[in-house]
Amino acid sequence: GPLAVTSVDTAGDVGIYPSVSCPSSTDCKIAYTGNITDPHGILKFKDCDNSQCTTGPPPTTADSHGDGYNAMNCPTATNCKIAFNKSDGVQNNLWFRDCDNATCSTGFSNPIYGDPNNGAANWISMDCPTSNDCKIASLVPGQLNFFDCNDEDCIPSDGFNPGVSGFVTSVACPAADNCKIATFSGLGLSIRDC
Repeated sequence: GPLAVTSVDTAGDVGIYPSVSCPSSTDCKIAYTGNITDPHGILKFKDCDNSQCTTGPPPTTADSHGDGYNAMNCPTATNCKIAFNKSDGVQNNLWFRDCDNATCSTGFSNPIYGDPNNGAANWISMDCPTSNDCKIASLVPGQLNFFDCNDEDCIPSDGFNPGVSGFVTSVACPAADNCKIATFSGLGLSIRDC
């Protein structure tokens, strides 16, 4: 039959840069930017209570600033991790949000990386082999960066730049010491075996 389509949030200029993660087939979480005309944006979060997201609490604000790409991973219904771009009005930074409940209305946000050239954290991708070990790949700005979180709040994180430029990236980590990073550079697709 036809695909079921549900409007999740229609309160103004919302919904850009969505990321979804589903701990189960009837419990999906969506992180996205709200108030996109605000230069700082808002990181919003929707908790769906059925497979079509027709029930559930209203969207919440996960972070008061969140104005760009994000990636989310939810190992359980009450434990979501979000890597997102956040502007403080001077600098664009890569941040990490550890949600402490099903709606992400409580939790801890932590800066991971601040770009001195004010380049946004673009094309963020994240995989979490365990709930306290997330791996993040992002392009900041145009250069591939990889961050390895050392606890559930991503404090501290070990980061490195493998000297690869690109436009789009995706990371998958079957194990804590085994990640694959795919990158599109404009000259083709490459994959790194970490």
